[in-house]
Amino acid sequence: MIRPGVLGCAVALVLAGAGVWAQAPTTRDVPSSVVADCSRDVTARLADFFDSVPDGRPGQPTRVRFSPGGCYRVDGRLRLADRRHLVFDGRGAALRWTTQGERGRRSWRLVRGEGLVFRDMVVEGAHAAPGVYVAELDNQHGFTVLGVAGFTLERVRVANVYGDFVYLGGSKGMEDLRRGASDVVITDSVFEGAGRQGITLSWVDGLRIERNRFDNVARTLIDDEATDDRGGGRDVLVRDNDIGEFGHAGYLIHGKGRQANVAIVANRWRGEVVNVWVKSLNAGGKRKRRVRRRNISVVGNVSDVVGRAPTIDIDRTDGVVVRGNVQHGSDPTQSAVRVTQSTGVRIGPNDFTGYGEQR
Repeated sequence: MIRPGVLGCAVALVLAGAGVWAQAPTTRDVPSSVVADCSRDVTARLADFFDSVPDGRPGQPTRVRFSPGGCYRVDGRLRLADRRHLVFDGRGAALRWTTQGERGRRSWRLVRGEGLVFRDMVVEGAHAAPGVYVAELDNQHGFTVLGVAGFTLERVRVANVYGDFVYLGGSKGMEDLRRGASDVVITDSVFEGAGRQGITLSWVDGLRIERNRFDNVARTLIDDEATDDRGGGRDVLVRDNDIGEFGHAGYLIHGKGRQANVAIVANRWRGEVVNVWVKSLNAGGKRKRRVRRRNISVVGNVSDVVGRAPTIDIDRTDGVVVRGNVQHGSDPTQSAVRVTQSTGVRIGPNDFTGYGEQR
């Protein structure tokens, strides 16, 4: 006969060995002492609370929950460094920056670490005229992600920032980072009113931007600009997004890096042309040099406006695919697509009614 106490110990050992109990997630709620009505600045209180939250583990993240529908006034910067496996669950809460602040005030600044998820929250900047570029404040980004391995935004809204909605990087000289952001997912979110770029890819390996809505961006929607030869975007998928107004370019590849495996697929361009530019000249220095990119695809995009000059312009790229796009034009002396000094080029079929022969 097995005594109950012995049986209980045996069961406990089996469950612990199988990792059953280890699967229970750790949850930490933002304490009620951190006021959630935007009546006063809670930057320091939130920072202290985040410092007290333990890291999670792969498959067992620590969940940080905000007050449902709360409003947190944050006039400083929220910085997380070397944090691992945390899920920030906004539960509909808003983090609101109400003062103009200095140029380098990033709303969320995430440095190194891994497995960071932000969901169901609003990040609202203090830009009084959203979508207008203000040089002295243009580094105030919604999320600055430097060298994080595994970063996810889902069902968030970022609005009215002086800088970018999201900045992804980790180039040399920035806090001694030796890697870029990697394995990044931005999905099912709304981005409205950026004073600089929509999303900057300074250095990212593995990025999926999918099922989002973008509007009112002062400069370039997605700025894939490498600051050194390791940087830029590699293995990037931009798919099934609603793209609204931007000031300069839709997807722009330039800078010093060798961007590769970039696909812009099945996006709806509302009030804008299907706009993808790949520039071969690097972006600085007295002795500019030309660099080559690899595997750029523009497939299945649809615009609802009429274009004139080439809207897809790709230079010095090995592996180019442009097919299934709908972009009507008004000038038969122009082409919708211009590809120069590239190899492995496949254009068509596309619906470029109103344009002339493609080059």
